[in-house]
Amino acid sequence: EAGLAGFAIMRDKLQAVVDSGNENPYLLGNLARIYAVLGDKATSYRLADNSLAGMRTDALGLPAALETKAIVHMLGDDKATAIALLREAQSMPIAYGPTPAMLRNDPLWDSLRGEPGFEALTQVDGAPLKTSPDP
Repeated sequence: EAGLAGFAIMRDKLQAVVDSGNENPYLLGNLARIYAVLGDKATSYRLADNSLAGMRTDALGLPAALETKAIVHMLGDDKATAIALLREAQSMPIAYGPTPAMLRNDPLWDSLRGEPGFEALTQVDGAPLKTSPDP
């Protein structure tokens, strides 16, 4: 309950910045995540779309924007779309975005574990990513 109250405060503060005319795609992406956590699927999807549109010509930011949109869809219980967005992000050179190691080790993605499409994204060259050294 207290955690969600903190998210609501952040939402209100960031939304005020957006309402003042600042539509920075990074800001919109963060706000999309907050709305998704708070359960406002429609607003989170719209903001994630707007963030992604603002990143389409940003080679460094585009994979991260796709990851943000994937998070929003995952939190909205749209696993298939989330996995497709992660696949698209991984098809590009990634400086900031969902690498196989990040997907495999970050607990954020736990709700997608066991989904064949997601598990394939955690592998490198078709082989499972090693998480510990060989004996």
